[in-house]
Amino acid sequence: MKIYEIRLTRQAYQNLMDIRDYIQNELLAPEAAKKIVNELEGAMKSLAAMPARIRLIDRGKWRRKGIRRMVTGNFYIYFSHRRRQ
Repeated sequence: MKIYEIRLTRQAYQNLMDIRDYIQNELLAPEAAKKIVNELEGAMKSLAAMPARIRLIDRGKWRRKGIRRMVTGNFYIYFSHRRRQ
């Protein structure tokens, strides 16, 4: 089975940190923040194996670009996978 490399864009990483900070500092729930970030990171890491198991988005432009959307809890993870040449 092929294993893919997981790379986050700067924006995706910043979004993850913003989620953590909001839950930790605004909702005053540091343990919940840690749990949610761990769940999101785990879901992203799971995409290293068989990312095509998640179907393409049905919207034209995003579909043509190969964008997929995975639901994790109350969050969406958008991603694409490409083979290295």
